[in-house]
Amino acid sequence: MPGTAARDVNTPLHVTTPLVHSNALTAALGTGAPVFLKLDCAQPCGSFKLRGIGAACQRAVSRRGAQRLVSSSGGNAGLAVAYCARALGVQCTVVRRCARQGLACHDGVLTNPCCAGAAADHARTRARSP
Repeated sequence: MPGTAARDVNTPLHVTTPLVHSNALTAALGTGAPVFLKLDCAQPCGSFKLRGIGAACQRAVSRRGAQRLVSSSGGNAGLAVAYCARALGVQCTVVRRCARQGLACHDGVLTNPCCAGAAADHARTRARSP
């Protein structure tokens, strides 16, 4: 991608996120057991999806030489794939069902967004096609 330096495929794409104690949930539980919250909303793409998807995308690029990443989700998974593609310097296609509002993008950059049918199965089928 022009203007995007490819990231080292051995460095995880996700960041370490805070684990914070919740006084309110600990009190609500009423057992004395502490409740902690893992704040994966602090991931660069906003959700925990980056952990697994990032590793899969890195393997696809480093081991199989993928030049394009494809996702059949316009939600958090699609956003994670778009983030990974940008970080790894490859192209990205996010296929979403046409009935879904909005479209995943990261920093306003998403190449080849498209929609396919009214159901998630239609988007998955389209994403798997060449």
